[in-house]
Amino acid sequence: MKNSFLILVLSIGLLISCAENKRKQLPEKGFFGQSFSKDSCITVIHLGTIVSVQDSPEVKVCGTIGKYCKGEGCWISIENPNGKPVLVETSNKSFIVPYDIDNKKVQVKGKLIQVEPDSKYSYKIIASGVLIE
Repeated sequence: MKNSFLILVLSIGLLISCAENKRKQLPEKGFFGQSFSKDSCITVIHLGTIVSVQDSPEVKVCGTIGKYCKGEGCWISIENPNGKPVLVETSNKSFIVPYDIDNKKVQVKGKLIQVEPDSKYSYKIIASGVLIE
């Protein structure tokens, strides 16, 4: 029984360390997820005008990373100088973002979703791709 428990604990530790090592090996900049053209993007300030015209539109947003997931690397927030930040989640956790990306410039492509009024975020984007510059 003790051996089974020890093997279970060691296995979980190994899985966690492998995921962490994979994330540490990622480059600090570049595309994560699907790449996209870098030609034009909108700032978070202009998201309200898009949502008022379309329901769950595909957007390309640029800004500055505020916070990011320090665990799995599955989300970031984009700072909003006029209010609440925008939450960006990776689509179905299909890709991860690297460590140490505070205050870096970012472009995100994905589906824009409205959030509940009492949320700490102004909007949520389900990202198909992220470009950290």
